[in-house]
Amino acid sequence: MTALHPTGETLSIENVIVRRIAVAAGALGAVAALGALWLGGPRAALGAVVGTVLGTANFWALAQLVIRLIDSKAPAGTKGPAAVLYVAKALGFFILAGYLVSRPWLHHEGFMVGFTAVVFAIVVGGLSTGGDEPPNDGNQ
Repeated sequence: MTALHPTGETLSIENVIVRRIAVAAGALGAVAALGALWLGGPRAALGAVVGTVLGTANFWALAQLVIRLIDSKAPAGTKGPAAVLYVAKALGFFILAGYLVSRPWLHHEGFMVGFTAVVFAIVVGGLSTGGDEPPNDGNQ
């Protein structure tokens, strides 16, 4: 199933879902940053923004790699490199997150609040995709 983007670009249903979740993550991250600003000040708000951005980037990269890994139309020989990229992405994410959290300018709790906003966005985005694709139950 595909969808038409306002720019005229055709998007797969997977990309539509990923974009929907990224938008939800941005909205929830903004709410998290405002709450962190109110409760913990500017450093906590910065932590929430950094956590949301890193979490959204991690989700997007993971989604692209998983889509490539499970795509039945992918050319032969592309799944092995995608698996290697997955491991590299995970390692890079853990190193970057560890580095950021170890910096004194980043509020740890704010970072986790922002990162958790992405997790909630994944849930919200997953729940809101029920009408995107009609079920194929063989009765049509």
